[in-house]
Amino acid sequence: MLADIEAGLSVDSHRIYASGFSNGAGFAARLAVDRSETFAAVAFSGGGLAEAHSPVRSVPTYSTVGSLDPKILARMDPPIPELPLGPVQILRNPELRGYLSIALETLGLDEHVYGVNAVPGSTSFRWPGTNPLFRFAIIEGLDHHYPQGAAEEFGAFFAQHRLP
Repeated sequence: MLADIEAGLSVDSHRIYASGFSNGAGFAARLAVDRSETFAAVAFSGGGLAEAHSPVRSVPTYSTVGSLDPKILARMDPPIPELPLGPVQILRNPELRGYLSIALETLGLDEHVYGVNAVPGSTSFRWPGTNPLFRFAIIEGLDHHYPQGAAEEFGAFFAQHRLP
């Protein structure tokens, strides 16, 4: 697909990105693993990797989920009506902890070196804390839908990253 695009358009090979939602999020996450030397960054919502991988290079990644996403809530044991927004509660939640551990292991990041920003409506983590290689956010009240404003937010994330 990239070869077809590059054949017809002028493409900056240092600024190729992938984004997706739900199953497309899993696809974007796998592109970051399987084509880590091609993609400068990835961003996705409502999905991700099911297990840790070992990419050639760690691709900057931005992932979001909704606090009311039924696909995540269905896996909670015991059941909860909504994902927590408190940073401590997020990190103590077994399902969210597992998701974060997979991403952190894949990217080779220290789980203890992060920054957090909790504001009304969302909580966002960044690993490492200042120049994130991995950013994760929970958006309050969002179910399994692509978040409003995500294209702009992901675009700003992409603008910060290019292939070396």
